[in-house]
Amino acid sequence: AVLLQPLGPRQLAPVAADDAAFSPPPPPTGPEKLDIAAFKVAGEWLGLPAALLVEAQEQPRLTVLPNAPRALVGLLAHEGRMLPVLDLGLALYGHGDDAHDAPILICRDGQGQGLALRVQALGPVFSIAAGQALPGPGGRRRLVRGGGASAQRMLTLLGVDDLWAHLGATAPLHERPAALPAP
Repeated sequence: AVLLQPLGPRQLAPVAADDAAFSPPPPPTGPEKLDIAAFKVAGEWLGLPAALLVEAQEQPRLTVLPNAPRALVGLLAHEGRMLPVLDLGLALYGHGDDAHDAPILICRDGQGQGLALRVQALGPVFSIAAGQALPGPGGRRRLVRGGGASAQRMLTLLGVDDLWAHLGATAPLHERPAALPAP
């Protein structure tokens, strides 16, 4: 004889840490605020100052460049210009998704230079008080703590100069506007 006994109610599987969404912190109350566009790359939440973003494209058509650096995955036609497309997973972490339909963020710095970034997923656009962007290790990047359910998660705020450096293109710092608050 076999006796079956219930062990309790079925529990849903927890959401993997890599799949958890980033919830922004509460809206700022002070006059100095920073708007941030969040996105996911290699399971990590990253962000850029929203003022640098022109648009996001879901399934863009890229022109492949032979013999290009590995992180430079092609060119994207945008508003009559060809923009280099940097795969952030390859550039920052050494591995990409190889998803040809991954979203692309189109950025433009204060000088009008355009750059397209291939990311894993798009996230929210939100505002924080400028002082909430905490200095990260090494001092070049800033960290933003999540709000609500993701209070233990951090978003890494990137600087546009660091992204251009992955392509070997840099300008003197005095020629570029400061996009991140001072540490």
